[in-house]
Amino acid sequence: MPDSLALARYLWQRGIPGQVYFGVRLDPFAAHAWVQHNEMVLSDNVNVVADYTPVFRL
Repeated sequence: MPDSLALARYLWQRGIPGQVYFGVRLDPFAAHAWVQHNEMVLSDNVNVVADYTPVFRL
């Protein structure tokens, strides 16, 4: 999460509207955060993010 927030802040300061997504998976339980710009995942591998269901977007 700290890396995602840092990247989002970097983007926001440059006028790029990146969004931080927080997601979970249930089996086994895990939580994850990543940054997207529109549909493009910027901070992670798409295959990793696909395992999580977004529950909050900042």
